[in-house]
Amino acid sequence: MASSRRRPFGSLRKLPSGRLQARYVCPDCHGHHAAHITFTTATDADAWLAGIRTDIAREKYLCPVERKAKEAAEAAARQTFAAYAEWWLGNRRRPDGTPLRHRTRLLYRSMLDRELLPAFGATRLDQITRAQIKAWHGGLPSHRRTGNAHCYALLRTILGSAVDDDLLTVNPATIKGAGQTKRQRTIEPATVPQLEAIASGMPEPYRMAVLVAGWCALRFGEVAELRRRDVSADGSTLKVQRAMTYRDGRVVVGAPKSDAGRRDVTVPPHLHESLLRHLSLHARPGHDGLLFPSVRPPAGTCRCGYVGCTGGHLPGTTMFRWFGAAREVANRRDLRFHDLRHTGLTLAAHAGATLPDLMKRAGHSSVDAAQVYMHAARGRDAEIAARMSELLGGQRVVAAVHEQADTGSTPRDIPPQRN
Repeated sequence: MASSRRRPFGSLRKLPSGRLQARYVCPDCHGHHAAHITFTTATDADAWLAGIRTDIAREKYLCPVERKAKEAAEAAARQTFAAYAEWWLGNRRRPDGTPLRHRTRLLYRSMLDRELLPAFGATRLDQITRAQIKAWHGGLPSHRRTGNAHCYALLRTILGSAVDDDLLTVNPATIKGAGQTKRQRTIEPATVPQLEAIASGMPEPYRMAVLVAGWCALRFGEVAELRRRDVSADGSTLKVQRAMTYRDGRVVVGAPKSDAGRRDVTVPPHLHESLLRHLSLHARPGHDGLLFPSVRPPAGTCRCGYVGCTGGHLPGTTMFRWFGAAREVANRRDLRFHDLRHTGLTLAAHAGATLPDLMKRAGHSSVDAAQVYMHAARGRDAEIAARMSELLGGQRVVAAVHEQADTGSTPRDIPPQRN
């Protein structure tokens, strides 16, 4: 039963309980909204409607739908960084929509537990300030510049996601360059004689592993997961389709580091015969036999979970121990096994590989990753310039230019330039 007196704004409805409920037309939604508030007297209800009318006139009004969304956002923003970070880690996806790789998730988990949660875990999202982030960043250990950059980048990414989710209006992580780091260690690629010397210092079953890593620029996980079926019949091509890694002390076989990591790598011709010989002498038998299996476990004892596996993977610790001794032969104590990948790409750059060539050979998905290896080819600038002149008959042209300088005439074999 509605009140009989006409009101300038809104209306009242008498409920069965005898209390009054105010109603009005929302200017945004153009629909009737009954407030979930009841009043004992019409005077109280009219005062409430007058307040709504004033908010509309002053453009401070929020319709119930907008108010509910705002309250939900404010409540979400009041949650702690720890709560949101846990949700973010559990729901984070790669750019292609697939879940994060296990190793990536473990890395994020480690950085959260070690640095971010102790500093920001109990703080509400909407109370994290630029000053707080700067103070935290300034207190990080100076000797861990790379780790510090990764931690800051993770913090910035999480807070950026909070902005995307409308939990924050701006990202307070604004320290310029804090998420970037320069290479702290300058890698000197191995020379060809050094590479051969290191391979000669390895045990016979694993000499080819060093040569493959060095000449074909493969990661250790890719080398350790190569199988018979990944080698072409003539030894000219390696199919890199998988990589091995360690998870909780157990070998796990999965996709390479990036989607571009699935690739066919052409083996330099001088290795074809040696690769086929290694295949016949040291690889595990069968179509899926490992190319570089561990010498200790007997056949059939691998627990990698890969269907068809016939032998245990070579432990990284074992390989690196042998490699550490072999590099002494070449007087390259600074060289790591992963640096053989750098060596292979540098050799490819010296051989004239372009940036797209290096990206394809290395399995890089970004230009920045491959650009690291292009610097090695820049030292050949004089050689390249000389070869350019050779392509154009450089010696003849140079002689003609000297003749022009001496006589002041235009040589007959060089047409005069036209403006």
